Amino acid sequence: MCDNRCSVEYTKEFKEREELLQQLEDRGLAIPDRAEALNFLTRVGYFRSGAYRYVFRRLLPPDKIDARLHQYRSDDYIPRCVGQ
Repeated sequence: MCDNRCSVEYTKEFKEREELLQQLEDRGLAIPDRAEALNFLTRVGYFRSGAYRYVFRRLLPPDKIDARLHQYRSDDYIPRCVGQ
């Protein structure tokens, strides 16, 4: 049984789906059909959709890779990648 000692504080602020789409666009992902993208986020969720988007993220330069944390890609997307 878990008590208060094993609880984890959630630190990410809540964002509406429109804000999440804007964040993806700001990072370089092209979203040609916003209505379809909103529908997808509603069905799948932002964080689960990350598995679909992962391959479109830029690779980190070798000096920025952190193999201990398995971080090989940045938060930015390859230019002109289209999320559908």
